[in-house]
Amino acid sequence: MTETLEPHRGGLILAMGITAVILSCCYVPFGVVPWVMGARDLARMRAGEMDPAGRSLTQAGQVCGIVGTAASALNLLLTAVLWNVDTSWIWR
Repeated sequence: MTETLEPHRGGLILAMGITAVILSCCYVPFGVVPWVMGARDLARMRAGEMDPAGRSLTQAGQVCGIVGTAASALNLLLTAVLWNVDTSWIWR
């Protein structure tokens, strides 16, 4: 009896990862979704439950999700810091 593997979602995860990088300038922490989905799918590929043909797409999407999450967090942090900087000396 032949065991069928679940199809990979590498293209979907990569598309969401790229979207996360693009939306990171808008303070949208969308990168968490491809980060978590990528980690789960890679674990299932290692366990032999999912088609490993999409491993590279899944890894790329996961990395883009991590980068998008980090960029969004850094953007939010810098905005919070700069919002509280005293700029009254500029207008004197």
